[in-house]
Amino acid sequence: MLNVLIVDDDSVKQAKIEQVIRSHVFCDLELKVVPCQAAALEELRSNHFDLMVLDINLPRGASDNPVSDGGIRLLKTLDKHKEFNSPQHVVGLTAYEELAAKNASLFNSSMRFLITYKASSSDWQSRLSTLVVNIVAAKPDAEDANYLCDLAILTALQSPELDAVLKLDADWVQLPQSIGDAFCFHRGTFKLDNKKLSVISASATRMGMPAATVLTCLAIERFRPRYLAMAGIAAGVKGNFGDVLVADRTWDYGSGKSRNSGRWFARTQFDPDPHQISTDDGLLSRISLFRSQNREMLRQLAQDWNGSVEHTPEILIGPVASGASVLENRPAIEAIKRNNRKLIGIEMETYGVYLAAALATSPRPVVFSAKAICDFGDNRKNDRMQEFAAYMSAQVLHAFAVQHLC
Repeated sequence: MLNVLIVDDDSVKQAKIEQVIRSHVFCDLELKVVPCQAAALEELRSNHFDLMVLDINLPRGASDNPVSDGGIRLLKTLDKHKEFNSPQHVVGLTAYEELAAKNASLFNSSMRFLITYKASSSDWQSRLSTLVVNIVAAKPDAEDANYLCDLAILTALQSPELDAVLKLDADWVQLPQSIGDAFCFHRGTFKLDNKKLSVISASATRMGMPAATVLTCLAIERFRPRYLAMAGIAAGVKGNFGDVLVADRTWDYGSGKSRNSGRWFARTQFDPDPHQISTDDGLLSRISLFRSQNREMLRQLAQDWNGSVEHTPEILIGPVASGASVLENRPAIEAIKRNNRKLIGIEMETYGVYLAAALATSPRPVVFSAKAICDFGDNRKNDRMQEFAAYMSAQVLHAFAVQHLC
């Protein structure tokens, strides 16, 4: 739980501050807004707040005119009179740089911050969002071990993969993107009856393990999801178009040693040395149960697709290999399959996502991958099947999340 007090008499600025806070707080939030010093002191007399966002240009009472150092007077009152509960963190907003310099001593601590406010700029919002994220991350909470959201859904590409996720019923909101930030995150809520699941989603800048690994690291550090899922499309080794491939383990099929094995004629030989990462057994058990209980749902999803689908997709659980190349080469796939006869699919990101999650600082998310088949690693690529696979991956992931992760 994060308790926040906004002290500002400008309703437009109040709304902007509240939007920044709500966009970056994924734990339970209790937020109060008051317009003046007197109302703030009344709240601080009886309540404890983790954060107070304070306009320095503030009126004494609700019917008074703002004074340029009204917020400064409020802070001095809190420091002088111990009957008030000083907030753990204070973020001051001021448009008066000379006033900020004059009262710098009041903000000379790790718990108080002063931001220069300009109505024509969004820089103050970026600074405020960074402070809010850091305050939330530092707040101890034994009950949820500092997890800040329930589920992160990551994809390799915006289209068609993330587009399919953002079509899910979640009241998605695009989060403010700081200057220089390479990734755009979206926040939403999955709901089923009276159950809710807080969700963030984003796509990498390009296909492949390096970009997916970077995205995963950033998503974990910024949002601390309890679960992290990789959605999207994959090449099938077994199954049919639209079948959802849930990885029970994954590895980089390009990991190993390439050497010249010929004595008289140069002949390249590759000796694989894969490092496998497994999916949590408890989660796989829930996915297996979900699969057995939702065969009719899969049939309905195929019927609801606005295209021609001649079969009912299935959920396959098994090994999925990751690599750096888009494969249109069945012999190459057969070579990869020789390393694991139970291989069900090949794609380009899952191992990087799993490795990033495994090496993250605590609390680490439970990670899984649920990508759907769009081709079979040959030259028969079909954009329509990519859309269908992205749709099946997103829909199945959503159904599993609301049934088993809420």
